[in-house]
Amino acid sequence: MKKEIGKGVPKQPLAEKTAADNSILFIFLCYALIEFMPSFNCREHVMPQYLYLTFLNTIVLFYGRARDLYPIYLFNFLKNSWLVRMYMAFFVLCGLSIVVARNFSLSVVAIAQIGVLVSALINLLALFYHRLHLIKKVAFMLALIAILQALYALLAFNHYSFLEALSSNDFKGSTDNINIFSMSFLIKIPLIFIAIIQTSDYKKWIFSLSLGLSALVIFLINARASLLAIILISIIFFIYYLKIEGFKRVAFLNALYVYLPILLALGTANMIFKSSGIVQSRWSSTASRFTAASNDGSINMRLMYWKNALKMTQKHPFLGIGLNNWKVESIPYEPLQEKILSGHTHNDFLQFFAETGVVNGCIYLCIFFTIFVINLKRLLKAESPQSQTIAVVALMMLIVFGIDSTFNFPFLFPVVHVQFFLCIVFTLLNTHIERLPHLSQNKLVLYGLIIMAILPLYVNYRVLKTAQLERLIIEKDIEFTKTKSTLNMPTGDEVIAGRPFYPNVMADALIPFVEYASSLYLQEKKIEKSKLHLDEAISINPYFGSGYFLKAYGAANNGLVDSAYYYIKKAMAIRPNNTRNLNFALQLAEIKKDTAGALKFYNQVSKLIKRPDYWMDTYTVLNNMGYKNIDRFLKQGFQDFPKDSTVSSLKTQIVVNRCLSIAKKQFEQKQYSAVFATCNAGLKEAPANVYILQDMGFYALNLGKFEDAIRYLEQAVGKPGLTDGKAEYCLGYLYMRANDHTQACKYLAIASARKYPDEMMLYNKCIM
Repeated sequence: MKKEIGKGVPKQPLAEKTAADNSILFIFLCYALIEFMPSFNCREHVMPQYLYLTFLNTIVLFYGRARDLYPIYLFNFLKNSWLVRMYMAFFVLCGLSIVVARNFSLSVVAIAQIGVLVSALINLLALFYHRLHLIKKVAFMLALIAILQALYALLAFNHYSFLEALSSNDFKGSTDNINIFSMSFLIKIPLIFIAIIQTSDYKKWIFSLSLGLSALVIFLINARASLLAIILISIIFFIYYLKIEGFKRVAFLNALYVYLPILLALGTANMIFKSSGIVQSRWSSTASRFTAASNDGSINMRLMYWKNALKMTQKHPFLGIGLNNWKVESIPYEPLQEKILSGHTHNDFLQFFAETGVVNGCIYLCIFFTIFVINLKRLLKAESPQSQTIAVVALMMLIVFGIDSTFNFPFLFPVVHVQFFLCIVFTLLNTHIERLPHLSQNKLVLYGLIIMAILPLYVNYRVLKTAQLERLIIEKDIEFTKTKSTLNMPTGDEVIAGRPFYPNVMADALIPFVEYASSLYLQEKKIEKSKLHLDEAISINPYFGSGYFLKAYGAANNGLVDSAYYYIKKAMAIRPNNTRNLNFALQLAEIKKDTAGALKFYNQVSKLIKRPDYWMDTYTVLNNMGYKNIDRFLKQGFQDFPKDSTVSSLKTQIVVNRCLSIAKKQFEQKQYSAVFATCNAGLKEAPANVYILQDMGFYALNLGKFEDAIRYLEQAVGKPGLTDGKAEYCLGYLYMRANDHTQACKYLAIASARKYPDEMMLYNKCIM
């Protein structure tokens, strides 16, 4: 026979129980308020959030130790749970993957953050142990938080246009990512669903308002993963509610409080889309987000990332590439496109396979599968209605987090994870756990938990300081771009003094901080200091070639052209499709008179992408060096870029120059008929070219064909391009000769204004 919950334990006085419950709710509120954490001048909100959680975890552990919140029988229960065992195994294997990580710093940052999350999970389990009756109060807290978040986001439309509002930080919240922000609302909705049908007072309206505002933000963001999730959980909840209530009038009215806000939000969002006039598929309508999925660039990019993750897993099946090392190690697998970096796999499951190995990837998948199976069993064979309700909430929260994990990267976002931990708490504690008579807490376990909570403190503090430094760097770079002044730029010494070791690369650009410091040292003419840190930068991220570029730049400034050429070749071999690398490589090739090298640089790039500006730069260098096969290079360029205006202009210019040169030689050789044939052929390639027409006029004048000369020169001066006044002077002479004084003086006045020399003393004839 099962022992009843609480048997053998003295009943807690009501006042004492209420006070304890309020304390628990306050602590949970402290966790939930992470969503309002300011950035503290960091690059992202995530950094201060982890530091805040580190302090909060430690405080809660000391509080729990004083209040006996960590009884032995709780840990005895947890250690026998397969779900807990899998989660701890996952944590351990994440830590072991650091052994194989190329970038140790990135792995240390991630394991410190996972350690914070594990401590938070343990604390939440202890807080809600035998306190699942607080679920509606927890839902009420999250509903109020959702209302505040949604109102703050929606107020952006008062300050910005539609697209500007959705691109603003207001629609990213403290997640700094619009898709994750959408999921932070969505993961609250399962609790709000249940709270609506179980509440009958004014709170029902508050829950409905929260649901409507949350749904409106979700539909406005219009992320596919969120749309899929809200559809699924709405259907699941409908089936569940129909099962427990049936077709009753009261049930129908209750359902209106749930589905009417969602439908109103959907209608409002689509009205806003329509009124905005935006033609982008993302914000044209809700339905279009699904119909446009097959040709959407973001879907194709995700598929590419997933394929790359599978390739990396196949290459490193045991411990992976190292936790959090996808940021850097994925670069060689991606197209060598300038400034296009994934940073994440956009699938947490595949990312853990790639970063921590097949075994750990399977464990992470099994965690989700186990939660799903446990809650599905409880839903189908519930011990009580309350247990069934909690199971369906946990199931819906799992679906939300699982969908987001499949298409995005929510794992290391504490805002979402703290709420997902409620799903794990509901899964583990939603059962009959025998409460034994009071036993003293295991001090060894408690001290171990406290140490685990404190250990990430230094790393998370350094991460926060590094994020503040990165934001300063970004702001100063933006200021430099606008003003071109280095007055307020940080110095290399200031960057190094910031100790940017955790992490050692910038969040988005993935440039090592020591590399950035080296570039500043180069500007400051501190070449030796720059050299000192560039080798370290190359070892941190060897996949950009920017470290070798800086070495080449420094060597060139010291007059070491051969060394500079050696380093720029290495940079081009690593990252050819980089404008800075190619331009500098071509400059050095021109200095070295290396036409073969210049061609090789261009061919390296053109195999990846054909760009007319790259071809033009290469043509200019080859032409300056007198490349003997320049015609072949020109022909290839004209074939590759037939519609590019710059290349077409060059083609026209070359045709015109050749035409003028050949015609000049023919005239000097008295091949007069050939002169006009050449010019007419040139006009076919460059119709109505002003310079060809002008020269034809001069040739006709010299040959005494005055009427032809007037005709050609009239056509020439009628077009833009001539500025020296020579054509006008000749026309003045021709009209003066034809006794057309009016026309002659008109053109002579123009020639005079352009200061063309009066070789035949014609200007005075117009003054008389």
